[in-house]
Amino acid sequence: MKIEDLVFELRLNYVEEDVIEHIIELVKRDGFNEAIINSKLEKFGYDAIFDSEEEYYETETNIKRQHRRHLQES
Repeated sequence: MKIEDLVFELRLNYVEEDVIEHIIELVKRDGFNEAIINSKLEKFGYDAIFDSEEEYYETETNIKRQHRRHLQES
């Protein structure tokens, strides 16, 4: 995740600028780690924002429906 994307996501969730600066310094020093950032946000009194992409893809379901024309041919 780019720094600009991180800042955008934090601002969307109404995180104060001084907290954003602290998190940016953390990311520049240690790299992007969702668990650590969420932990820091919770210490500052915010909800966790970032979800693991693996969790997202595991819970996401795609339902394919047949086109109406295919249903009528059966």
